Amino acid sequence: PLTAALPGAGEALAAVRAAGGRVVIITAKHPVSVQASLHAAGLSGDDIFSHVHGPEKAAVLRRLKAAAYVGDSPPDMAAAVAAGARAIGVPTGSFTRADLLGAGAEVVLDSLVDFPSWYVSAIR
Repeated sequence: PLTAALPGAGEALAAVRAAGGRVVIITAKHPVSVQASLHAAGLSGDDIFSHVHGPEKAAVLRRLKAAAYVGDSPPDMAAAVAAGARAIGVPTGSFTRADLLGAGAEVVLDSLVDFPSWYVSAIR
């Protein structure tokens, strides 16, 4: 398929839901693209906010009273910090662990595969 889920994505979403949390997707992508990508990857969000860029993500996170935000870029980390949410970095793209930590990540996981075990221990 043209769109595949990152390794561990399904398990990460399931861990949040199993703990009673909501999966909210905030992305700069176009709504049609987001829905098609999620469908192709076999994933879903409880709420999806599209066409939300960089610092605008903080306003959405704040409004939702988000506890945590997982992202792969420095603007994602900065948005989480600005909203008072835990900034969880996963270097999936062109940014490094150091980039994410430098932007305020509380923790940087090697991949989404590591998220469920981190999440279970973090919410205790």
